[in-house]
Amino acid sequence: MDIFLTFTEGMKGVKIFMKILALYLPQFHEVEENNRWWGKGYTEWTALKAAKKYSKLQKQPRVPLGKDYYDLSNVEVIRRQAALARKYGIDGWVIYHYWFKGKKMLYKPVELLLENPDININYCFSWANESWRKNWFMGNSELLIKQEYGDEDDWKNHYSYLRQFFHDPRYIKQGNSPVFIIYNTLDIGNDFNRMFGYYRKLAKEDGFDDLYIVQTLKFPLTKRKLDVDAYFLYEPGYSSMILQPLFTILYDKFKTLLIRNMNKFLGTKVVERKRDFKRLAKIIVENNKEYDKPVIRGLFTDWDNTPRRATRRGSLFFYNSNPNNFEIYFDKLVEKAKKNNEEYIIINAWNEWAEGAHLEPDEEYKFGYLEAVKNVVEKYR
Repeated sequence: MDIFLTFTEGMKGVKIFMKILALYLPQFHEVEENNRWWGKGYTEWTALKAAKKYSKLQKQPRVPLGKDYYDLSNVEVIRRQAALARKYGIDGWVIYHYWFKGKKMLYKPVELLLENPDININYCFSWANESWRKNWFMGNSELLIKQEYGDEDDWKNHYSYLRQFFHDPRYIKQGNSPVFIIYNTLDIGNDFNRMFGYYRKLAKEDGFDDLYIVQTLKFPLTKRKLDVDAYFLYEPGYSSMILQPLFTILYDKFKTLLIRNMNKFLGTKVVERKRDFKRLAKIIVENNKEYDKPVIRGLFTDWDNTPRRATRRGSLFFYNSNPNNFEIYFDKLVEKAKKNNEEYIIINAWNEWAEGAHLEPDEEYKFGYLEAVKNVVEKYR
């Protein structure tokens, strides 16, 4: 069924066939745990300001427009972000949610959003359910906080926290079922169906028809049949790991290992992986795989995680990434989703600054990525 959406702020009368969402990182504020683990005052801005350029193809360091190193513990920042998003055709945010068996993390921004219903933005959660380790910078992989799931009492406690957001009229729902995205289904293991069966039960008792549970596809599908309602094709991870030819994947792994050992034994500083944005974006939009569930397609603005990882394990950046190329492939992806009657597209990301994925304006491209989104949205009136 075609879902029409009318943008009510800044773009009155603009109608498209799906909701355009963007991943949202609620990290940009000081928290006790980050102070303890990374040093007093640490936020993502700390990593961004210390970024270095290891290749002439990189765009580092990145600087937010007007050097606006904002603080998300200030509700006026969130209000301003929401107005900017809606003005340029972003209907909502997929906000990363951090919950460790009763321990909530990085929750201040979304609780401020809940407390201020006048902020005009839709949103839902992606549960970033992974253990945190000291892998960034010169970390030694020390376990910082373990992701655990507990039993029914823990699940009920988690749902009791989530329900206040689910009942928010701005929370994104599929019919009368709140959308809840799971980042890493593999981490949950064999209890997945039992656990989320219980969450579904609680949602129905709470007046909802169900939960609309979305599995993030960043890794190969497990052989287990999971009780989910849709798949989110997370980019650039999904197409890099799944859609490329096997020879390309194996060659990339071999080359990465070679560079890693060269850096280790020769003391060089070469980023382990660099990739062509246009090549991978073409693979993304030409993906004609058939899935046994509805899909939410994804696209990314750019990627460069060297502010966090430098040239160590997992370092990666893309070249040929700019607003013009993004617009070309975003247009094609919207056209494809429209043709398939798909209801959402998720862009990576609104503000993943330390991974180089951000729609928010910077000193180099100004509002270029936001204007690209708006151009495509206006095209499909």
